[in-house]
Amino acid sequence: MQREALLNKLARTYQKPDFCVKRDSVGPDGGSLLPASLSWDEDWFEDTSLGKRLIPRDPSAVLACFADREFTIVASEDTYAPSQLDVKEGDWVKVTLRSKDAAYSFVIDEYFVYQLVDAGDTAAFAFRADREGTFTFYSDRDPSQAEMKGTFTVKTR
Repeated sequence: MQREALLNKLARTYQKPDFCVKRDSVGPDGGSLLPASLSWDEDWFEDTSLGKRLIPRDPSAVLACFADREFTIVASEDTYAPSQLDVKEGDWVKVTLRSKDAAYSFVIDEYFVYQLVDAGDTAAFAFRADREGTFTFYSDRDPSQAEMKGTFTVKTR
């Protein structure tokens, strides 16, 4: 119950912020995607503008709080399943990427999304679908994965 109240407060305070990404994520300019007032320690985000700790560091808790759409993608035998993702413009998208047999990546160039996952591992990440269109996602982890592609479609609300 305490966790849910905390996440609800977070949602009201930040209104689906850009910090719903892993702490080592970087933007297109190479800078951190975390707002300047937010920092990490062992277990918490700290917001210096509010002067207190209020965000649990568990990425799945933060991501689950903000996702409008959630997808679990299984990467196996050089394919994604599912290979078609459909969302509406403005949605916050959470992707859980699971690898069954090899190391893979999940890349959407237009959204600066780049996530690696090791063989047998799982990675979760989120981003905002802020532009309409059809985009290709792919893996560039290994040359043998050159044909490993899927489609990310963002429709107008």
